[in-house]
Amino acid sequence: MNAFHDLLPGLEGAADRRPAPALVGFDGTIDRLYTVVEERSGTGEAYRAFPTLERFGDCVAAAAGRSACLEIAPKTTKIGGNGPIMAGALANAGVPVTLLGAFGNPLHPVFAELAEEVDLHSLAEPAVTHALEFNDGKLMLPVLRTYEEITAERLCESVGIEQLLELTRAARLFAPLNWSCLPFLPEIFSLFQEKILPQLPEDRDRLFFFDLADPARHSAESVAAMLRKIAGFSRFGKTFLGLNLSEAGQVAGALGLEAPENGEASLRAAAATIRRTLDLDLVMIHPTECAVATGRETGAFVEGPYEPNPLITTGAGDHFNAGFLFGHLTGMDLQQSLALGVLFSGFYVRTGKSPTLSALRYFIENDFQASDSDNP
Repeated sequence: MNAFHDLLPGLEGAADRRPAPALVGFDGTIDRLYTVVEERSGTGEAYRAFPTLERFGDCVAAAAGRSACLEIAPKTTKIGGNGPIMAGALANAGVPVTLLGAFGNPLHPVFAELAEEVDLHSLAEPAVTHALEFNDGKLMLPVLRTYEEITAERLCESVGIEQLLELTRAARLFAPLNWSCLPFLPEIFSLFQEKILPQLPEDRDRLFFFDLADPARHSAESVAAMLRKIAGFSRFGKTFLGLNLSEAGQVAGALGLEAPENGEASLRAAAATIRRTLDLDLVMIHPTECAVATGRETGAFVEGPYEPNPLITTGAGDHFNAGFLFGHLTGMDLQQSLALGVLFSGFYVRTGKSPTLSALRYFIENDFQASDSDNP
């Protein structure tokens, strides 16, 4: 029996109750996923891909001063953006979701299936991301100009203050994601902190969740300013911050703290120090092999299930976040919620699909041999 079997009773119970609604935003991307051909032996699929980002990087570096021609082989085109991917995963598990972001007007066909599962409000045309995927990571090449249209003014014009008040009042979870790519997200934060949330009844169970989405292209000063802005939501409820290992290092650097290494003790220490420095309610750090979470009173650590040869990696972190938040919204404790995040991500990288609760139970019972037969 694997260590995740303890989740099965909780999953059975979660299937019988409907979590409170979530409000998610504000991005929206068309993801075009590729592998990079290292050696071709024939037409079509007769090629060997670069297995690792490191090996691809060595090839690129060797081309300096010379040039190179590297073929990219298309894998799939799918919905992208932290908001749409996480919202879809939450909805597939049974959470009612309202999603604000960039989906086109009229709706771009890539979001048609998502629109059947969540309540979409489009503010702009979607961005486009070209993602080169490897076994040890991915290289994201986004075209983000349309995100400049996602402003507080556009939000008020398209949705309206009254509807924003109603959506926020109804939501147990508010997740404004992807600051790194949304240049006017800070002013949207100000809109909520100054005009929306002060009008609502106090609710210490309201949850605010943040994922910076790789802030490497921003200065340390900008990252620190955004983190302080995030901490301002603590006046209105609980504040959670999710980070992958790279993001944890960037956040630590912006705060003048020591960057974590990929080991339990270092990850726990970094999560605790970041949480304490910002006075947040919880900080998670999730490398590919494990995850830690540190709250005000408790902490948790979970290993695996690690997949060395993933079918897909773009969106794995968003599925981790969805799994963790689903666990929290359905009353699971911190250890169980963290384990559920790891399982959501593990299922997704093996199948390319978000798990239903029944598929997740199969995943656990069969020692992570994923089946998506009951997923649409």
